[in-house]
Amino acid sequence: MKNWTREWIWNSLENDDSSLCLFPRPVFGKVPHFLNTLDAARLLTGLREFKNANVIRVGSSMCLMSLRELVLRKKKLLYSNVRDHLNRDYLYCIKSKDLKSNKDFEIAKTKRGLFIYGKPLKIGLKNSIEKINMFVVGSVAVCRNGVRLGDGKGLVDLDWGMLYDVGVVDNNTIVVTLVTDDQIVRDDLLPSWVRNERDLTVDIIVTPTKVLHVDQKLKKPCCGILPSLLTDEIKETFPSLRIYDSDFTTFIASRGSLKALT
Repeated sequence: MKNWTREWIWNSLENDDSSLCLFPRPVFGKVPHFLNTLDAARLLTGLREFKNANVIRVGSSMCLMSLRELVLRKKKLLYSNVRDHLNRDYLYCIKSKDLKSNKDFEIAKTKRGLFIYGKPLKIGLKNSIEKINMFVVGSVAVCRNGVRLGDGKGLVDLDWGMLYDVGVVDNNTIVVTLVTDDQIVRDDLLPSWVRNERDLTVDIIVTPTKVLHVDQKLKKPCCGILPSLLTDEIKETFPSLRIYDSDFTTFIASRGSLKALT
């Protein structure tokens, strides 16, 4: 059902591409980059939940670039990540006080800006990351019940698992997704039972035209990452997971949070 829904959304968006940006195309296999992302970002920044958040993790999807800029302009602490996990230091922190001009803000919202203005954070260091108040992701599809689908690679769930392991996200962390209206699907396409314990759910859905709050919030993953299941092949693919080779494994085990590999 998950794969069918992804393919259906991708085909629907490509067949009527009035809501899509010209790049990157086609959208198959990707989180869609849609038009009017700034409108969606502005709606989110007007919410009480955003105003109360001091530390916000925003994913690296292109549809979230406008939001990353607004987070910095609103003087929030921004965490963002290198999408493919091919860099060991995949999570970066950018502080608005380090940005002096409009050009700085415009560059900082990009992947290149992460390397220019961002400070790499060591996931394995217990005190290197502040508690995250809001966790923002892109999606391929999302339902009003809070179930979402990413691009199928599982990297958002991997992000969450690693951050859960160090105690900076939990069931109370507000999770938001930005999508087009066309990416919101019916309950029968994404019923709550379709998700597994590692699938991240959302609390708030924001489009360029509206904000939807999930009425009955679903429990977020609390399983972290199990180092014993990390094969050499997996760690070769995702070097950021090599932290589980070190004493970090002992620290995580002591928290009792390791139940499954995301």
